[in-house]
Amino acid sequence: TTLALSQQLEIGGQRGARRAVAASERDVAALALLRERIDLIRDVELAFAELGAATDHAVLARDNAEQAASLVNTARILVAEGRDPPLRQLRAEAALAEARAAEAETFSLMLAARRNLAVLIGSDDPEMTAVTGAPQPRERTNDPAFIGIDERLAEAERQVAAARVTLARTAATPDVTVSGGLRRFNDGRDTALVAGVSLPIPIRDRNRGGVEAARADETAAEYQVQRVRAEARRDRAQAQMLVDAAETRLAALEGPGLAQAEEAVRLAQIGYNAGRFSLLELLDARGALTTARRSIIEARLDRARAIAALNRAYAREEN
Repeated sequence: TTLALSQQLEIGGQRGARRAVAASERDVAALALLRERIDLIRDVELAFAELGAATDHAVLARDNAEQAASLVNTARILVAEGRDPPLRQLRAEAALAEARAAEAETFSLMLAARRNLAVLIGSDDPEMTAVTGAPQPRERTNDPAFIGIDERLAEAERQVAAARVTLARTAATPDVTVSGGLRRFNDGRDTALVAGVSLPIPIRDRNRGGVEAARADETAAEYQVQRVRAEARRDRAQAQMLVDAAETRLAALEGPGLAQAEEAVRLAQIGYNAGRFSLLELLDARGALTTARRSIIEARLDRARAIAALNRAYAREEN
């Protein structure tokens, strides 16, 4: 009767290789979490910008509806006095209906933007009545050796692939098994110590297939690092150009053209009240001013989006 215990000893460095793979995978998981947080920050910045634009559109639509209602009252007075035909009053009422429809639509879009932001930041206030702000450009670097979060993550994944190559190579080294115990001889009632060592001979199994597969993954990871680096450089340059273009466009829209459109509406309103301009001319002037103001709102939103993309391109740590 023999009672023995055995223990397998890893002599090829398998334990250290497994620990290296686990540590590399832990680094990848940490960087992946950091990237998700950075992406969330970008999404929140975009949600802030979209809420601001939706609010501006709603305010503009409300002002247009109020002006259209005032214009209807003026048209009714002029028609009653015989200075305008009844068709002009109908045209003013149609413009009022369009303005009120636009007001309702923009108000709904503003509420949707508020709820979207509330979901992103985990707010208990779905209306986001106390939220203000817009994305601002954060500090950037002109260092050509700058490494962003995407590049860091790709490099960490390459290190995991390299660690798995080492692990696959260590798998080709056979493990030694040592054993020891007691043996009792029933005939003579004698007891003896027994010990043994076993070592498999890997004549045909050198884990070549596993090593080759791991090397292929490592090569793919190296190419992935190069691709991510090239795309990151492109994204940073493109984001900077978009910010510059958006700021140039916004400066042009907020220039003399807006003041001229506002003055044209003022003069058209005075002329219409005095009977010198027709209703259509006043509506055209107001339409041009509304278009200019909407263009400014969209330009501000485009600038905010470009800034958010630029902040994301230069992000390394959670802000």
